[in-house]
Amino acid sequence: MKYLVTSNDWALAGSVYLTLLSRDRDWTFVNVVARDGCNLLSYQNLSKKVKLTVLFGVSGTVRILFQHIQNKKKINMLPAAKVITVSHEKFEKGIGFKNTDFVVLVNYPWLIKMDFWTKILNFHPGPLPEYRGLMPICYQVWEALKQGKKSFKVFYSLHWIDERFDNGPLVVSGGVSVTHFSSLLRVYQCVYSRAADEILSALCATPGKVEASSAKGRYLSAMSLRQTLSFKALLLRVDVFVRFLINGGSIGVISWGLQILIYNFLLTINTLTQYAGLLSVYISFCLVLLLAFFSMKTFVFQRAGLWHRFLLSAGLIIIFVGLCTELLISFFDFVGLSSGYSHVAYPLAAILFAPLSYALKNFFVFPKK
Repeated sequence: MKYLVTSNDWALAGSVYLTLLSRDRDWTFVNVVARDGCNLLSYQNLSKKVKLTVLFGVSGTVRILFQHIQNKKKINMLPAAKVITVSHEKFEKGIGFKNTDFVVLVNYPWLIKMDFWTKILNFHPGPLPEYRGLMPICYQVWEALKQGKKSFKVFYSLHWIDERFDNGPLVVSGGVSVTHFSSLLRVYQCVYSRAADEILSALCATPGKVEASSAKGRYLSAMSLRQTLSFKALLLRVDVFVRFLINGGSIGVISWGLQILIYNFLLTINTLTQYAGLLSVYISFCLVLLLAFFSMKTFVFQRAGLWHRFLLSAGLIIIFVGLCTELLISFFDFVGLSSGYSHVAYPLAAILFAPLSYALKNFFVFPKK
């Protein structure tokens, strides 16, 4: 019998388990909980989870939560013998697990007493011994981004455990190449997607297959609040959606300024005075449309785009935002808000449709090759 052991990580560890199970039906999922059935979380581990939520952001947190729910549902639909929930006390004593063929730990953050165990493998998402401890992926990505790297490598390790944290003979030391970094969660998913293959390879490996690094090791704690905010600021700077919003806001200001300049210029031409308002809108719109396409190509997505698709998507968004603006104005009137609120209808509608606009530009106008 082979066991994958975690502590309520149905998302990343759950995905590793489902992959293992698809290749070998002899695997059992072990979820370690506290005596009262609640999650077993030390303060440091809880702090790590909160900080990861901040670093993943709203969209990343929603995706990891969806993956958690989806994997938990799939795993709990398996036969009862394939899913074991055990208290921390019983697991630490090795009750019911002493005569197992193989045990692998994935996101299990506590020491195990060696008196009860043999042949326990730990998947650690960082190079050992340089990155022992918590959040090694975050530290690796943070250091790469601080150096201005957009493409880099994130390392992981598989090792047989001993009496110390993240210590013991290495079996595998590998890495995942990150090209044009865009999402911290994506890096996590890529690293853990390699776990199943490495674990299956380790079944027939012997301790010490890979020589340990001669570098001096260190133990990482969960990032401090200051480090988390500093790393988050760096992530926002390289985040494509944030760049998209900044670009959109800048284009809006430029459009407004151009419209005023063109309008005032047209007022000086007697034959065009009565058409100044309409012409200033159309001329500034055409100029800004060209500017928006090239700024998205150069600053936001940094890849080639399709002009005709850009025009189509821009037209659709203009129609949707226009309709939404009218609906918001009608709503403000209906609830009795003052006419001053009508001025916020358009920017509010633009914000509401920003995710749709981003999706169209990202997948339809500037598709990845």
